[in-house]
Amino acid sequence: MSWAAEELKGADLGDKRRNQRLITIVEDLSAQPNESVTQACRDAAAVQGVYEFWANPRIKAEAIISSHATSTVERIKDHETILAIQDTTELD
Repeated sequence: MSWAAEELKGADLGDKRRNQRLITIVEDLSAQPNESVTQACRDAAAVQGVYEFWANPRIKAEAIISSHATSTVERIKDHETILAIQDTTELD
């Protein structure tokens, strides 16, 4: 199982295909984070899939974030100290 599949295993976007598309998108975009969507995706069909996924009104950001938050909590349970570092730098 890929790290993205493990991280998002709790995602429930209402359809197994949507859940799998989310994992594929995360894998593709995270593999090349400095690239545009068209360059980071595997092929033209994947690019189309990303844009259709983002435009789909049935996909709620809360469902994606909830899955990620649950995985994060599971991952940190076994640690005594957790660093929650953030960068508040602003660029104008």
